[in-house]
Amino acid sequence: MRVLLICDYIDEIGGVANYTRPLFYEMTKTDVDVTYLYTSSQRHYYTFKRRPGIVRVSDSMYEYVNCPILVGNYGRLQDDISCPEVEEELEQFLIHNRFDVVHIHSILGYPASIYKVIRAHTDKLLTTVHEYWWLCPYRVMVDFNNRICEGPQDLNKCSFCIAQRPKSRNKKEQIFVYKMKNDFPRITRLCVSIKSLLRKQKHVQTPLEENLSFGDMAVPDKYDNERRQLLEARLKTSIDGLNLCDTVIAVSSDTKRILSKYGVDQDRILVQHIGSAIAEEIIEHTKPIDPNEISIGFIGGVGYYKGVHQLVDAFVRLPKDIKSKSVLNIFGGYSQGYYNAIQHQIIIDDEDRKRIVFHGRFSRAEIPGITNRIDFSVLPSLCADTAPQTIFESFNAGLPIIAPRVGGFSDFIVDGKNGLLYEAASVEDLSDKLRIVLQDPSLISEMRKHIVRTKTMKENVEELVSMYRQ
Repeated sequence: MRVLLICDYIDEIGGVANYTRPLFYEMTKTDVDVTYLYTSSQRHYYTFKRRPGIVRVSDSMYEYVNCPILVGNYGRLQDDISCPEVEEELEQFLIHNRFDVVHIHSILGYPASIYKVIRAHTDKLLTTVHEYWWLCPYRVMVDFNNRICEGPQDLNKCSFCIAQRPKSRNKKEQIFVYKMKNDFPRITRLCVSIKSLLRKQKHVQTPLEENLSFGDMAVPDKYDNERRQLLEARLKTSIDGLNLCDTVIAVSSDTKRILSKYGVDQDRILVQHIGSAIAEEIIEHTKPIDPNEISIGFIGGVGYYKGVHQLVDAFVRLPKDIKSKSVLNIFGGYSQGYYNAIQHQIIIDDEDRKRIVFHGRFSRAEIPGITNRIDFSVLPSLCADTAPQTIFESFNAGLPIIAPRVGGFSDFIVDGKNGLLYEAASVEDLSDKLRIVLQDPSLISEMRKHIVRTKTMKENVEELVSMYRQ
């Protein structure tokens, strides 16, 4: 049986690739003949040295080099709907290789119209929905006011939302810039240095602090009708494509609810929790709980959508006697603008500053040591995270989790059993949940008793291969 996985760039750090990379390597250990395909779009790899097209990277790895569809098509929505050049290239690849199963995990760099192409050349077609590209060009379903969005209920709102996103330069010009960066890096660096110098002379500076607040913009009465029509066509083509699949795998119950709401056939949707490489190696938690120094932890990408600023704000709001017996440890890379905003806008008291520690980037090998420095995790997402890997990292290290009632968290966290759930985006409710645990640290030990091991990648691969064979 020959299987094609269509995924993100395999060496991408974070996102869907953190799942598909170990999935692919685990699948190569089975008797399935598996191939991995990604596009140059996500890693911005464009070169003058090759023509656009799908090329072999290794025995089981292919890349669509010089892919004509760029990531972030806010000004080029038509590319997300149909692109004859990409459709033809993919069709020739499928005809030449003759895959029995095609499993899409990411559609970045492709138009939604590829579903018809693939359906015509394979016996079985599946899609796993890890994020919401099919419903939202912005993928995370967060609106122009930085609030969690339920999806394209109002395409006028979607049109206005897309208009607020940063627009890239002309596509041909952007691809030319990428080619120059890859093929002539020294010349490119020189041009960047000159441009930076000119900006300084004109006293043009980038903002030193990010905006951490929700906006209050309203959707205007007037809207761009052409953009709205493109969004409508994009949504229809995407949903029609998903309905061509034999199975649409939703990685959480909430993902199924949202897909069903916008027209994906419920009978096609299967809720299947993903596996993780971290579950293969259970981390023994040996840190004793010190009631006079409870360690709250955040592990992951530090940025607006992950809600770290709300966690810091919730900690700052705690009564002084509780804060004096606790510390907030934040592990993960961050932008300087985001860090500066938290330090200047939220952390006012010097005593708070001493108890909120940003540790910066970490490697996967450091996770066992990191999890043994904290007593429980907080994952304060401000987007509809479908099934964050950070859940698996915490639970497989014996750490209870506090998280919002949004996305896939409720599939894994049983409120009051192995963690606590709070009202999404509510700093007040999050602070209240922190207070409950910090006032009674015995809850941490009690919640640990109810943490169960999450699915391993091997178990997940066995499930998928069984589905492929049915």
